[in-house]
Amino acid sequence: MKKTLLPFILLLSFLSFSQTNDPYIQALIEQYSDSLELNCDVYIELDVEGIIIPPKTVNLRFENGEPQISGQGIAMLPKKGIVNQFNDLLQEEFQAIYLSKRGTNRVYKLVSLDDTSDWITADVEFDENLLLVTEATINTRKFGSFNVKNSYANGKYPDKTEINFNLKKFKLPLKFLGRSDPSFSKIEGQEITEGKVYLSYTYLD
Repeated sequence: MKKTLLPFILLLSFLSFSQTNDPYIQALIEQYSDSLELNCDVYIELDVEGIIIPPKTVNLRFENGEPQISGQGIAMLPKKGIVNQFNDLLQEEFQAIYLSKRGTNRVYKLVSLDDTSDWITADVEFDENLLLVTEATINTRKFGSFNVKNSYANGKYPDKTEINFNLKKFKLPLKFLGRSDPSFSKIEGQEITEGKVYLSYTYLD
């Protein structure tokens, strides 16, 4: 019994050490700890089987860290993957496991320790100098998995984001803004396996 328990205890010790003592993870948490106060326009392109919505620009403003969205007509934004994604994710309780290094980028697997969290694991790649997340693959409890790729021009916020998602059932990880779309109800109940959302940000102040 002692021989069986020892590796398990060592594993738990390693997992605990990996988050609380890893300087890169601590620096990443600090980088994304600020409450967002920004104003930007977001150009949205949607590529999902069974849904046809023209590209759309909406205004996205964060006040006290909470998003305020305005725009006319129909628009869809992902519930996950927009500019505040990692500010929220990195404030939750998790264990971080170092996986690899790609140039100046480091890759970690984050494992949620909160049973009520909507995500289970996240493979996160970030620049160890700039401390900006360039790519993440996140597995959720309800919506399957999705991959987020960020590109940056200047500053700590992305100028472009590509989100690819795979769904377990028809539970589209998007939300409607503005009036409802009658065509949406016709595909309800069908299974959609893949989709893409492209976001381009223009920061106003």
